[in-house]
Amino acid sequence: MKKFIVNSGILPLQIDTVSCNTAIPKMLMGAGYKNIKIKTCYCCNQDRKVVFEVDADNKDALSEALNKIEFPVESIMETEKK
Repeated sequence: MKKFIVNSGILPLQIDTVSCNTAIPKMLMGAGYKNIKIKTCYCCNQDRKVVFEVDADNKDALSEALNKIEFPVESIMETEKK
């Protein structure tokens, strides 16, 4: 699996930034995506945004999955730990 950093767009009011760490994985599993693993989630409550680390097969699959669960994405970057 590859590693990615996802920078969210502004979250809708029904999505609580603090609960994103548990809500996003549940939403992905509910949509049938089992090869996408949320590793760490950072919340920015005043801006209503989150940044999270993800393991996924590829960027397109990750983008498709987040789009399917209607999660607002500003950017997805593939990363490499050194």
